[in-house]
Amino acid sequence: MSQAGGTLKGERTPIGEVASFDGGLVEVGTGAWAWIQPNGGLGESNAGLIVGAGESLLIDTLWDARLTETMLTATEPVTAAAGAPIRTLL
Repeated sequence: MSQAGGTLKGERTPIGEVASFDGGLVEVGTGAWAWIQPNGGLGESNAGLIVGAGESLLIDTLWDARLTETMLTATEPVTAAAGAPIRTLL
């Protein structure tokens, strides 16, 4: 399982709580990624990324523009390496 970006266990979450697990972009299957934010409370939303042949699908955006930008920064190396930029948002 691969992981990139996000909050590490013990660091503060976006709402100031101590993270109970690592967050960020986690590969959950071939071409399937989850953006997770500990501890899953209000404002600590999750999203998905499906990397396909020549394009990717982003499932959901996050709570605000700042969190979304952090997530998009973490997804860029994954989508770039696959030659599959995000083309669709669900």
